[in-house]
Amino acid sequence: VCRLYEARAGAPLLFLGPLAVDPGDQHKGLGAALVHACLEAARADGARAIACVGAAAFFEPLGFSIIPHGVLT
Repeated sequence: VCRLYEARAGAPLLFLGPLAVDPGDQHKGLGAALVHACLEAARADGARAIACVGAAAFFEPLGFSIIPHGVLT
């Protein structure tokens, strides 16, 4: 399961989450494939920014970066 929601943080953006893979299928690349599919769909729809909350070790290799504390409210 992977969902995208419309949100605002000074400008329109999409919020990615929740992201869930059945425990028996984890560590097989399915989560990364879900994120890539969401990113492709968002880009095709004209999205300019996507935010998420989650493990940096998972999301950073997929192109996400940590937003410093206090930047988003």
